Amino acid sequence: MTRSSGFNLCTHRVQPRALIKFEVMGKKAKARKSRSTLPKPWYTALAPQQSWTQVPNLLGVLISVLLLTLIAYWPTFNNDFTNWDDDLYVADNRLVTQFDVAGMFALDVGQAIGAVFDEKLAEDLDNTAFVAGNYHPITIFTLALNYQMTGLDPLSYQVTNVLLHLLNTFLVFLLVLALSGRKPLVAIVTAALFGLHPMHVESVSWVAERKDVLYSAFFLGGLLTYWRYLDNKHAGMWWITLALFLLACLSKPAAVVFPLVLLLLHYWKGMGWSDITQHLRTLPFFAFALFFGLLTLTAQIDSEAYGGLQTYSLWDRFQIAGYGFMWYIGRFFVPYPQSAFYPYPATIGGLHLLLLLLALAVVVFAFWQSQRQRWVTFGILFFALNLLLVLQFVSVGSAIVAERYTYLPYIGLGWLVGFVVHKEWPRGKLGKPLGYGMVVVLLVFAGLTYNRAQVWANTETLFTDVLENHPTAVVAWNNRGHYYRLKSDEVPETERGFWLDKAFSDYNQALAVDPNYHLGYSNRGKVWFERKNFQEAIADYSRSLELRESAVVLVNRGAAYASIGQLNEALQDFNQAISLNPDYPESYFNRGIVYQQQQQFELALADFETYLTYQPRATGIMNSMGVIYQSMGDHAGAIPHFSKAIQIGYEDQEPDLGAYFYNRALSYRVVQQLEAARQDARQAEQLGYPVPAGFKQALGI
Repeated sequence: MTRSSGFNLCTHRVQPRALIKFEVMGKKAKARKSRSTLPKPWYTALAPQQSWTQVPNLLGVLISVLLLTLIAYWPTFNNDFTNWDDDLYVADNRLVTQFDVAGMFALDVGQAIGAVFDEKLAEDLDNTAFVAGNYHPITIFTLALNYQMTGLDPLSYQVTNVLLHLLNTFLVFLLVLALSGRKPLVAIVTAALFGLHPMHVESVSWVAERKDVLYSAFFLGGLLTYWRYLDNKHAGMWWITLALFLLACLSKPAAVVFPLVLLLLHYWKGMGWSDITQHLRTLPFFAFALFFGLLTLTAQIDSEAYGGLQTYSLWDRFQIAGYGFMWYIGRFFVPYPQSAFYPYPATIGGLHLLLLLLALAVVVFAFWQSQRQRWVTFGILFFALNLLLVLQFVSVGSAIVAERYTYLPYIGLGWLVGFVVHKEWPRGKLGKPLGYGMVVVLLVFAGLTYNRAQVWANTETLFTDVLENHPTAVVAWNNRGHYYRLKSDEVPETERGFWLDKAFSDYNQALAVDPNYHLGYSNRGKVWFERKNFQEAIADYSRSLELRESAVVLVNRGAAYASIGQLNEALQDFNQAISLNPDYPESYFNRGIVYQQQQQFELALADFETYLTYQPRATGIMNSMGVIYQSMGDHAGAIPHFSKAIQIGYEDQEPDLGAYFYNRALSYRVVQQLEAARQDARQAEQLGYPVPAGFKQALGI
């Protein structure tokens, strides 16, 4: 019993220990198993076959970024058009107002490319598809769709721009997620910086910059499909990439750098010189890039936006490029103060040389890191390649830098920030401070973007902001003055003088800054004209024409001559304007008026018919044609013109509708359609037109 008890006692002691040991080990194993099955945080790298949509919280983070971006751009929905190219792209663009799709894409390829090398051909070039110095028919097509929806109500244009920006932000997320090795934090940070950066407001809130947000969508989509092609070598992806590239080029010529970015993707993929076959598959992209590059050069020459090297030497151009390169980097981190216009400096040197050296150092650093930290090289080169065409090696326009030029390039800098945050979060020494600091920066950027979007509310707010930062910017004085002058047409007669004085003051300021500014003289001439000081208007128009020949100014001077009875001088100006620019409709309008005054009725009718091909809803001209037929004694021929004017006048709520009814009543009476004449006379009176008592008595009213 003792041995048995001892045995039992021993087993009694050992068994609990074994059980305890077993249970403890079981808990640890269970704990390890439990930790291994917990979902990974959203910011950790995805498994090879894992979809980002299946990662808890990642979709919510992305949606939050997109919603914050939408909120930041909300003021854009209340913005109006500006007179900084918006009129050229929409209101004054017959391709848009008449939905002329064939005209948007019309292109004589041989003539267009030949004009680059033949000065005479360039002078004779007439391509209505060139708009504001660019061939971008897809962009014009989208603006025409907006016009079909809302006419000149800017809301649909602004909504489209913001939606495209949100789409681009999403595409940046997808692209960076794919390129970064499926690292969500890199993708989120890059997309958030892209969506919320204040320097991108110009591309989104400016209607004329539709081309920027539109081409970027095709550009980013093309990079995504090409990366997919590099992964699976599926020929269909290659062809889709080529199609997206062509659509990008047809939206904005800046897309011609796309083939260079494809080679950058080859580098990021780890391809070397031995992958020559894959490199050669980019040749069709380079061929199309060359074609669209030459086409754009023609368009720029045609619009006189191309400046060549006339103002600055080649060495100066390199310094300007270095300045721009570093300026864009600086404004990525400190986007303040902002302006819609940054004029060239008075002199080049000193600071510009220093920044050129710094820019070269950045590029050298990028190549130095090409085998060590390839993500650094990729980010810097993505930034540099997409910025290459706008560094002002060749002068285009009168601004040394522009905020809209940062739209795609900043993806490269955002990529660098995203990688730094990814490498440090959450266990690095700077992990949490860097991560939380990133959230603060994004919220600050959202606030700056919200405020900046309000600056684009209208022409006055935009250029007043420019002048606060750059008081010597003549274009700002001129454009704000133009806004004030047009404002004078919208107010009661008693208030017109106030707005004309403001316009006159701004034009004088522009001429004080630059006495050879041709637009300052031509626009000040318009104020003189509105004040009926026609001799002063003619003097300013003449001075403007001495500085630069212009069909618009010729027409305006012709109108001033006609106003003081010098009809022959007026006709000379109108004829010269038509010779200079046959597609400027106001030339035909004004010449037709003068012909009508000279009783050259057939010539007047021909000019009015031509004008209606440009402005098919010009009811005033239709009415004038009816009056001419009355003057010729052809009242039956006059009636259809009055009827057309009345039909469109009803649709457009024309203020002169009563006059059209009265004029048609006159012709109905002559052709003995008395009941129709009575009805028109009554309608004219109801619309407020003072129908003469004698006429009513003759009709028996």
